Amino acid sequence: MKSYVPFLSLRYLWFHKVSSTLGILGVTLGVGLVIVVVGVMDGFQSRLKASLIGNTTPVVVQPFYDLDALALCEALKREVPGVVEASPVVYAMTLAAPEGKRLAQGLPVRVIGIDAPLENRVSDLAAKLRRGRTPESPLSLLESATPEQPFRTPDSVRATDRRIRPEKQGVVLGRTLLDRLRLRPGDRVQIPTLLERRDGEGAGGGGLQLVAQAEVFTVTGSFDSGDYEFNDVVLMDRRDAMSFFKEGIPREANALRLRLSDPDDCDAVKAAIEALAADLPDGSFSPLVAATRKKGGLVEPRPLEVRTWKDLNRNILDAVENERALLIVITGFSFIVVAFLIGSTQSMLVVEKTREIGVLRSLGASVAGTSSVFLGNGFFIGAIGAASGLGVGLAITSNIQGIIDGLRRMGVDLFPESIYRFRELPIDVKGPFVLSILAGAVVFSLLGSLLPAVRAATLDPVESLHHE
Repeated sequence: MKSYVPFLSLRYLWFHKVSSTLGILGVTLGVGLVIVVVGVMDGFQSRLKASLIGNTTPVVVQPFYDLDALALCEALKREVPGVVEASPVVYAMTLAAPEGKRLAQGLPVRVIGIDAPLENRVSDLAAKLRRGRTPESPLSLLESATPEQPFRTPDSVRATDRRIRPEKQGVVLGRTLLDRLRLRPGDRVQIPTLLERRDGEGAGGGGLQLVAQAEVFTVTGSFDSGDYEFNDVVLMDRRDAMSFFKEGIPREANALRLRLSDPDDCDAVKAAIEALAADLPDGSFSPLVAATRKKGGLVEPRPLEVRTWKDLNRNILDAVENERALLIVITGFSFIVVAFLIGSTQSMLVVEKTREIGVLRSLGASVAGTSSVFLGNGFFIGAIGAASGLGVGLAITSNIQGIIDGLRRMGVDLFPESIYRFRELPIDVKGPFVLSILAGAVVFSLLGSLLPAVRAATLDPVESLHHE
């Protein structure tokens, strides 16, 4: 680079303070905006992935035959590479209402029946268990319960009403549901089973009636999954759920949750299980199904359906990815605006410095050297703006949760948990992407300076010296 190029570039930068400051400010805002937006979206993606894998496990197997659930768990651990642990679960939809309230005042809930010791092996259930209803409350249960046995009720407060089975236990409610029902651990909640059809005498005589059978359970604790969508459920012992919802749960498990040695191998594990469950060429059951099928049990044409966490959440994952791409494109337009701003200010600078350009060319400056002066001016605008934008972006992302909390105290909730799923806004600023943003800001600044630089370099020296 010619020795006069950086000197004149900085001199012109200082000469046009207002326009140069506007260009630097534009680059700063553009870079800072992209860093904040992409940092939030990348953080949301990472947090969402962790939440979905942690709350639904990397692979879920849905059986469609009368199975021995525990035998299938052991068979999958033994025969499928990558499967570390397995836990059976059952699902049911019902209502939940505080004891003493009418069921009509209850809330629709999803009941998940689990084997707690097995569930603790496939997920971080124990870390999610909590006693209170606030983030500051200690993660705990009633004294009668433990993370391995979270449903165990105190001997002094055994639930009454109908006994669904002799060893009936309590339930654990999600943090959101606990708040909505205004309950706390130690209180009791009534849950109706699926509606039963009975022939009886109605108001107008005999006929078919729908009767809801309710049972009272002691709330032995609450859990916080870290995700609003998974905090609105009831956890129940799987044996209680099977006894209570016996009309709606035809088999020992609606699904098996699998923990893998590497969650990223979920597609390979899915393919391996599907191969093991495929019927033999002669039409007989696969060894896996035959070994875990109850004697005389029914088997549907497709005995097992295997889905990964990506399959189960395809819509939301695609929506987040599309929104991330859209936001990058929208915020990226700010660089184009900055390029036009720099180009317009540089064009004005060329007009004002026409005589100086003529003097420079007359003293022997080359075409490349003359254009480099204005390209250098654009480079300094882009580099200074990118550096300051990096500082602004990192400052905002480092303190964004404090900013949000401060606005919440003022009554302005920009990121409500019920919409964005997470109580705290996740941030993930990735170094390679930040470097690409900084490089892009400098490149767009140079592109904005390109036409004015070409125009300056192609001016006729003689005409430039006579310019007024």
